[in-house]
Amino acid sequence: MAANSLSGLEKRVLEELVHRHCLMAGANLDSLRVKERELGGSGIITSLTGGNANPELSGRKGQPLTLIVTHPALSEGAIFTLWLTIDGAPDLLEGATFAGEEWPSDEGSFRFVDG
Repeated sequence: MAANSLSGLEKRVLEELVHRHCLMAGANLDSLRVKERELGGSGIITSLTGGNANPELSGRKGQPLTLIVTHPALSEGAIFTLWLTIDGAPDLLEGATFAGEEWPSDEGSFRFVDG
């Protein structure tokens, strides 16, 4: 995976957010690139670039989209939060465990919680 490419998990999370919020931004995901990725003890922060403005999401800066996930290594799961620019483009994707547990290295075992 190139350093500026989305990880499989990041792409899955973004696709699920698009699906759950009935957004027409699916095509915009292909243009997204990673500006910077920081893995901390209990989470990950990914700064994004190349996202297109999305009129459906404009004006939502400070009102993120969220997704709850489970993982066998986490007792209480985790949350992904997508922060947007003022024109509705994806800006920052954060993932954090609820109980402060170590972020799992097995990205393929994350599962989305319904609802």
